[in-house]
Amino acid sequence: MYKILVVCTGNICRSPMAAGLLHHYLPNYLKTRVEVTSAGTHALHGNQAAEHALTAMDEIGVDIHPHRARQVTKVMARESDLILTMEATHATVVKRLIGWRQNRPRLISEFNPQTSAHDIQDPYGRPLKAYEECIRTLRPCIKGVILWLGSTL
Repeated sequence: MYKILVVCTGNICRSPMAAGLLHHYLPNYLKTRVEVTSAGTHALHGNQAAEHALTAMDEIGVDIHPHRARQVTKVMARESDLILTMEATHATVVKRLIGWRQNRPRLISEFNPQTSAHDIQDPYGRPLKAYEECIRTLRPCIKGVILWLGSTL
């Protein structure tokens, strides 16, 4: 099983939305070969996804209601084949956990062929429209990840 870990700060907005999108859009032949999870660099274990994250994902037919936040750990990071981060600072935290020479942490935006790599803006505490915009930003990144997986696995 190829393990993907998606990392943001609190694990209640961006990473659960990105993990939900990735799982939703994975073709069936990859769903049996890829496991997608998420975690946060400063997560409060057990918190549900933010209300606006739940609503925005419901609007597009992706259910992340079962999600519960968890803190990224060394074991979690080391067991992952690919770690997708929302910000460069998240990649730095992960590299500290698993060793600086590891190339597994990558900005998720690196997979969007139409833009250069950049941090994905955190919608936390902002109106629903910010979460909807975050999803629009994440979708081409997710599609790029899936294309990459299809050519790699």
